[in-house]
Amino acid sequence: MPLPLRFLTRCVGFRRLASTGRRAKACASMAPLFVAAFRQGIGAQSVLPAIHPLGPIVARSADTLRNIVGIRVLSDGQVLVNDQGAKAIVLFDSTLRRARAVIDTSHDAATRYPIAQRPGLLATPRLFAYKGSDSTLFVDPVAEAVGVMDPSGRIARIMSLQPISFGAGSPPSNIRSDARGRIVYVGLLPQARVVGPDGTRQIVVPDSSLLLRADPTTHTIDTLTYLHIARHYPPRVEVDPSGARRSVPVMNPLPIADGWAVLRDGSVAVVRAHDFHIDWFGADGSQSSSPALVHEWRRLTDSLKALLLDSVARYDSVHPNVSIDVQSGVRTAIVPGLPAASELPDFEAPFADVRADDDGNLWVEESADRTVWDLVNRNGSIFERVRIPGGTSLEWLGSGVAYLSSREGTGTTLVRVLIH
Repeated sequence: MPLPLRFLTRCVGFRRLASTGRRAKACASMAPLFVAAFRQGIGAQSVLPAIHPLGPIVARSADTLRNIVGIRVLSDGQVLVNDQGAKAIVLFDSTLRRARAVIDTSHDAATRYPIAQRPGLLATPRLFAYKGSDSTLFVDPVAEAVGVMDPSGRIARIMSLQPISFGAGSPPSNIRSDARGRIVYVGLLPQARVVGPDGTRQIVVPDSSLLLRADPTTHTIDTLTYLHIARHYPPRVEVDPSGARRSVPVMNPLPIADGWAVLRDGSVAVVRAHDFHIDWFGADGSQSSSPALVHEWRRLTDSLKALLLDSVARYDSVHPNVSIDVQSGVRTAIVPGLPAASELPDFEAPFADVRADDDGNLWVEESADRTVWDLVNRNGSIFERVRIPGGTSLEWLGSGVAYLSSREGTGTTLVRVLIH
């Protein structure tokens, strides 16, 4: 029996049982499976290709880095690396053997790496290609300035991106501009403040955000689509033995959110988390959708949810977050809270991340195995699957080549590998 019909029979065919609460709850929890199966439809891809490892390493950086938050590969093979740990933009030559800092904390005000001046201020600069050329935009969120870097790493001029406002919802790896200089980024919706049952003020975070495409020349912004974001759990208020109240953040151990990437031709692909299909938004304003990608949906039973929460709690107790008071320098360990098992979703997210290479393909990171990436063509079919080495992270994709970061001791090494 075809997959959509099988789910339809189980949820609709037994009318008497479907009227009971247990059957209704079961059918509701199976909704993502039915929607995905219906979208996949007849004639869609049903068999996944075999997984193969990435090709050989062709270059390895001689110098180690501390914390890579984005890289930019130029047409001549030079590589700009945003090393947030060292608070520097490092320029490597095409062999990755020679490197120099072009922006760090020792330079003058025009080329100084941004440092937050007050707690809670987002101080991660953005580094991304501009107009598909070797020009690079360096976005300083502290000074609210945007520098245009030439291929040598020099800030050639300062430009305005108003009314664009970059927020934490726009990863440096995904921000990109098309040949017309339009920039795609995430615009966060406003939060609401309500009074909780215990009388405390709580922040209500929306369940979605907006994907925007802005034109710095005309100062206009177009809304491409909405994005479903990971669920936000409100903090818990705890009272210690002395009667002091404190707010404890609650983490989401199973985030489920839409993913997106900008392709080289300026089109935007949005991978939907609820049913694993792709919406395509062309640079010319056209829109289309492709069938749901092949995926074996894994149902999370109550026992699996309890096991997951226990594992996360054990890890957090050994590796707590550390809060540092700016004035006193006192370090305080913070162990975040966890939601109840009943608050967790019934299915795992179908993917973990989305990227795009320079050949017009999407790379979708599998959630079940974070070393496996599915290559998706413009027809919405997975035509290849590759595995990156364990302990590495995918930093950048070009045409037939990829850059990975690898933790080695206390530092990070950048390597260039062939895809085939």
